[in-house]
Amino acid sequence: MFLGEVHWISLGELSKQPELDPLLNLLTLPVRPESELAASSRQILASRPELKTVVLPMLVQQFPQLSTAVSFRTNRSW
Repeated sequence: MFLGEVHWISLGELSKQPELDPLLNLLTLPVRPESELAASSRQILASRPELKTVVLPMLVQQFPQLSTAVSFRTNRSW
């Protein structure tokens, strides 16, 4: 049975773990409170700058008001 092989995780619980791998940290962005997003995004991008093309759209989707700021900043270095 396929579902017997699936491992369920809680992204909310995962987000509480310290020193997450950047890819796991990325998975938790949609469930993090707004107050944690800046620090989490910086941690991800500090170790994996190539993930900017994933992190920025995720933030803009969650907070559409950021689209102007992100558009401006993508033309500059983070």
